[in-house]
Amino acid sequence: MRKIILQKTIMMIADQEHTHAVFSTENTGHIWEHYTGADNNAVCLVFNSSKLINLLNAIFDESRLEYNGKRFKNFFYINYGLVTYGNLNSQFMDKLLPTPMQYVYFKDADKYAEEKEFRISLSCTGMGKIKLPDGSYFHFPESIQLDFNLLKSINLKVIEKIYLSSNHDSALLNTIDEKLKNKISADDVDRLLTPLEQLG
Repeated sequence: MRKIILQKTIMMIADQEHTHAVFSTENTGHIWEHYTGADNNAVCLVFNSSKLINLLNAIFDESRLEYNGKRFKNFFYINYGLVTYGNLNSQFMDKLLPTPMQYVYFKDADKYAEEKEFRISLSCTGMGKIKLPDGSYFHFPESIQLDFNLLKSINLKVIEKIYLSSNHDSALLNTIDEKLKNKISADDVDRLLTPLEQLG
């Protein structure tokens, strides 16, 4: 696991179709412009980073991996850290880096430096092939689905704020309020839902 000093909060901004999403350490106009598309109903979830990592680790500890109809003990673990930005054509990329994780946390500065990305990734022990207890080999899927309870995250103060676009439809606020009503306190609803001021 990469050891870093965590930022207090990180933001995840996504459009309704979840086709664009990013964790960032700053809530900026650049992020909203590039990761919400033309979706006025995109939202920004503000997380307490330490609590988020602790929650994800707890979820992983309790999870079992389903593969080819069988259940196995989860052998993935979580990595997290700030992305490093640099020149993809530099000598840095010409040499073999000490660990594969350094490639995961490196992005082209010319294209992405303004993102100030905080990244969460998965790793597992072993190189190349993973042999399962039944003797078969694990073929890595494009994605792994993991349960994430929104209300639990709010109650545990993992999610600290929900920002809406300044151009959001009024029905969106009503929908969110209706979903949260009677599940968390009115004070928490007011604390969470914060109008987004114009960002530069």
